[in-house]
Amino acid sequence: MSTQPVHLDMAQAGFGAAYAGAIAPAYPPTSDPSWLARCIPVDPAYAFDDRHVLRLMLFAWSREWFRKESHPRKGVFLFGPTGSGKTTYIEQFFARLNVPLVRVTWKPRQEANDVLFTQTLQNGNVATVEQGIVLAARNGWPLLINEADLADPAELMTLNDVIDKGLITLPDGTVITAARGFMVFITANTAGSMDETGSYAGTRPLNAATLRRFYFRELAYATEEKELEWLRDAFAGYLQVDEPLLKAAASVATKLRQAYEGTLDGMRMQHPMSRPELFDWVEMLARQGAGLSKHGENAAVYTLDNAFANRLSAADRLTAQTIASTVFGGGP
Repeated sequence: MSTQPVHLDMAQAGFGAAYAGAIAPAYPPTSDPSWLARCIPVDPAYAFDDRHVLRLMLFAWSREWFRKESHPRKGVFLFGPTGSGKTTYIEQFFARLNVPLVRVTWKPRQEANDVLFTQTLQNGNVATVEQGIVLAARNGWPLLINEADLADPAELMTLNDVIDKGLITLPDGTVITAARGFMVFITANTAGSMDETGSYAGTRPLNAATLRRFYFRELAYATEEKELEWLRDAFAGYLQVDEPLLKAAASVATKLRQAYEGTLDGMRMQHPMSRPELFDWVEMLARQGAGLSKHGENAAVYTLDNAFANRLSAADRLTAQTIASTVFGGGP
């Protein structure tokens, strides 16, 4: 399939009517299985709440196609609290444009070569097996590195030429120059600097030479109003959920995240609620709530435990239960 994109109106691509007239490089539909295998399925209910992140994503992706050959590639470093949806934001951006996305999650003590290639014995000979970054570079596909602030800064720094020049040297000395369209996106809890909150064990400050190869933007938690809008869209055409329940659930999710961030008076939590967990909770509450109430249970708290709070520490679970019972009413 041709690696040359077409120009697509972002409203037609499902980004929302507010983006009508904004043009993004995209690929036409295809039946190529290797292409489809790398494309993230579109979530029709996904909302690009943060317009600032979307503008930066559009600029960076478009720039890759109009930059001069001598200009460096430059991706986006998206940071923010856990559960804010950083990975999903990037995935759904490219999903709507039918762009394959190669994903790598960085592990502590992992070496850079592990995400470039591995070597193995085949019929008595050493063979090089190309990994995610090389695959993305050869095909001109964007690459997403998750949890980059867990990397050894020296290991990540060895990828500097890969990030901005698209140059990869294989063990046999072969040099690959990435096809246009290859660029690196990063998600992390910190902006590549010291974690001052103490919430993200194992994160490290990254090398300045690596950081300057990216544009930066923070993705914070959605506001309560945006969370309510998302819930309405997520359940529309799937499950009838009463508006008061959706409003209360959006309020609980917001307060749980405020407790995680330390901005809810008198309450602290070690783990926030993500949108997938919020969806699971609301679905369970909508389907089982009436029956649980008949059996004397506080349905909101009971289902919150099953969808989210039971995996938390005893203290966090009690905080979550208290927030839910305060918003929905009744005791735990």
